[in-house]
Amino acid sequence: MLESGERIIQQTRLWDTKHHKTVAMRSKEEAADYRYFDDPDLPILHCNQDYIQNIKSHLPELPRARHERLCAQGLTEYEAEILIDDPELADYYEQARSYTASRHLINWLLRDVLGYIKEAKISLHDFKIQPQQLAELVQLLDSDQINSRSAREIFEIMCIQGGSAQAIMKERGLEQVGSSEELETMIKEIIASSPEQVADYKSGKHKLFGYFVGVAMQKSGGKGNPKIIQELLKKYLS
Repeated sequence: MLESGERIIQQTRLWDTKHHKTVAMRSKEEAADYRYFDDPDLPILHCNQDYIQNIKSHLPELPRARHERLCAQGLTEYEAEILIDDPELADYYEQARSYTASRHLINWLLRDVLGYIKEAKISLHDFKIQPQQLAELVQLLDSDQINSRSAREIFEIMCIQGGSAQAIMKERGLEQVGSSEELETMIKEIIASSPEQVADYKSGKHKLFGYFVGVAMQKSGGKGNPKIIQELLKKYLS
């Protein structure tokens, strides 16, 4: 319009999706038409920097600052966004993180805790697992005292009755069988009792590896360390 010498009229325009062009909707008034004037009932406020700094020092941490801090601690922007949208959830996470900085903590919170709360239709306030107890469960998993299967079983029990993850682990006998010597003996027995499967595996049917892992986990009552089991199987099946 400027290049063709037309006069610009202040207006709001709409987009015509059929003809792919903008069309005038209404004209806009000038500022003077709004009749701006000072409100006589509002006094002029003078705030010095000391007063402003004092107010700032008493403010809680604002969402954007918290988001940046959580990301600096290792969370993704998406994970941090979920937390700052729910201050109660963010507080729960930070309390749990004071006991363990494990990267697995946020996964358990966003996947398992939120999943259970949604399914049970309860609030986080009514959730029986305290932040310290969730951190304890994650620590047991990280230290290989339990495997992921046992961790999930313990979590389900804690959701119903609360309590210590370690106490439930001992009470239910869910400690992971992590001794290489013990697992090695078991792997040798499995291989010795499965000559046909061993022969098929060595002939190229490598999908049978999953079969051996499954037998080993079953034989250990689901308490074997999967990582050690796989390493031993690779060793004795090669």
